[in-house]
Amino acid sequence: MKKNRPKLITLWLGLLSIFIIGLLFYTRCRIECVRIGYEITRKTDDQKRLTATKNALKIELEMLKSPEHIEQQVIKHNLGLKMPTPKQIIKIP
Repeated sequence: MKKNRPKLITLWLGLLSIFIIGLLFYTRCRIECVRIGYEITRKTDDQKRLTATKNALKIELEMLKSPEHIEQQVIKHNLGLKMPTPKQIIKIP
């Protein structure tokens, strides 16, 4: 029995080492899954924020291009511009 004891201890230590290495590998994989999940959440929030900013900028651009806004700016800054007369308007087909 004493002759088999070192082999049995070696076998148990080997199995225990394999089990611990498996647990460490599993833990590492779970940590990476959680980290990637948080990163995906952050990127999704960034995308939503950037989309909202893009939409706000589109609305602002359209407002700045509107004839009413341009007219208000001309009046406000007294640029000396006036509406064209019907004879000055040329329609392009």
